[in-house]
Amino acid sequence: MIAPYKWIDPSTLPHRGETTQNWIAFDEDVDPEIMERWRQRYAGACEANDLAADNDNELPAAATPTKSKLTADEEREYLENFQREQLLPGERGELVFDDAAFRAPSTGPFWHIKEAIIEGFAGDVFMGVLDGAPKLHVDGIVEPITPSAPFPLVDPSEWHGTVATEREWFLSGLIPHRQVTLLSGDGGMGKSLLALQIGATSALAIKTLGLEPRPGRVLYLGAEDEADEFHRRLDDICAAHGREIGDLTDLRILPLADQDAILSEPDAKGNMKATPLWKRVERFVKDWQPGLIVLDTAADLYGGDEIKRSQVRHFVGMLRKIAIGHKCAVLLLAHPSVAGMTSGSGYSGSTAWNNSVRSRLYLTSGEGDARILKTVKSNYGKKGGELHLEWREGVFVTHDPTEPTIADGLIASHDDKKFLAVLSKLNRNGMRPSPNKSPSFAPKMIAKHPDGKGTKTQAMEQAMHRLLDAGKIKVVQEGPPSRRYARLIVSAEDFGGVDDDADSG
Repeated sequence: MIAPYKWIDPSTLPHRGETTQNWIAFDEDVDPEIMERWRQRYAGACEANDLAADNDNELPAAATPTKSKLTADEEREYLENFQREQLLPGERGELVFDDAAFRAPSTGPFWHIKEAIIEGFAGDVFMGVLDGAPKLHVDGIVEPITPSAPFPLVDPSEWHGTVATEREWFLSGLIPHRQVTLLSGDGGMGKSLLALQIGATSALAIKTLGLEPRPGRVLYLGAEDEADEFHRRLDDICAAHGREIGDLTDLRILPLADQDAILSEPDAKGNMKATPLWKRVERFVKDWQPGLIVLDTAADLYGGDEIKRSQVRHFVGMLRKIAIGHKCAVLLLAHPSVAGMTSGSGYSGSTAWNNSVRSRLYLTSGEGDARILKTVKSNYGKKGGELHLEWREGVFVTHDPTEPTIADGLIASHDDKKFLAVLSKLNRNGMRPSPNKSPSFAPKMIAKHPDGKGTKTQAMEQAMHRLLDAGKIKVVQEGPPSRRYARLIVSAEDFGGVDDDADSG
């Protein structure tokens, strides 16, 4: 942008061929460099007019109407960002759609900012047709604008009377839209499978694990697995959701297991720089516009020092820039450090990983094939939430921790057999195991018996209730009418006495 000077109507400038004395009147008001620029520009315009006359009044090629570099929607988006990042609240003017001919050659209606203030001058900001660059129109003069570094100052009072937009989520409560989420998990927990399952169901526009991912295109960049492994996993995921792999037209996989997958690395001075691979990824994202980008894993993609906070922040900032700039969510997978696994925090090296992202999830193990997905950080939602999962037939399904698993069933069966065996022995030895809590409480007697070694009274009490419900053991009443007592026996064994039910009837 030029420095402020008094603007002159170019129509009043001397025509070509006039003496330099005719220019003296303007030198007092206009900087010499600007005046020379106008001399050259005006001389060029006259030459173009002469050329047109010499060619039977046809316009020169440079003046022939040319297709605009930007569409109307692209112009509006650029100018909205220009207002927010380049102009102070009192300088922003009004964004309007108009067909006024500020541009030449003009292709018709376009957006412009009316009465914006640029370096002290009030004028209209619009986009150049040929170069797609911002221009300022003031009193008949058009000058290019050189954008400064973004300065998105906000006056909150300007929001008065407006309704704040709702926060957007890619996966409600877990993965915010237009932000970076870190998913860490111990080795072998299945974080890659979980991320792929979420991405695939987003591309299929269906629910998974009781959740509804934002439907749209997905890019999965995997540095640990080959294409064949993705094929196998996606076959299982589609089968579990009643779909076919041919339906995954909105999913793209970039398997880099056999390649250098570094996206950013430090230069000789230790400053992080994007690699050519990242620039290719950026170009693809710009063209394809995915709603989710999965990066698997940080150890393979990040070329900096994991404990250098500045390098970590720069890498996450690079990912956040693409999330905001291309309106997508970024899910970065990572391995926790030994300390992170021991403490249960899931931290990966420097705490800068945790501090730099807006959401962090931790996938840890439960019993058997059970997994627990924990929300260990959430700037926009509830922290401490847990989603219980279970690996089954190559996919994750929801798991109710109150329902018995296969492992629980095996343990219960083992306890039941031990209870029956020891209860039978106690009765044969003339003892009186009771179903009631007392010194002769059957579960307590069995847990203390040498054959019941390794069991606990609580586990034996649960076994007693299961066996009573199944009819495999029963309660009988014994003793004289004046001193009756209840005894617990194996139903298949007859030691006399009266059934508790029969006696009560």
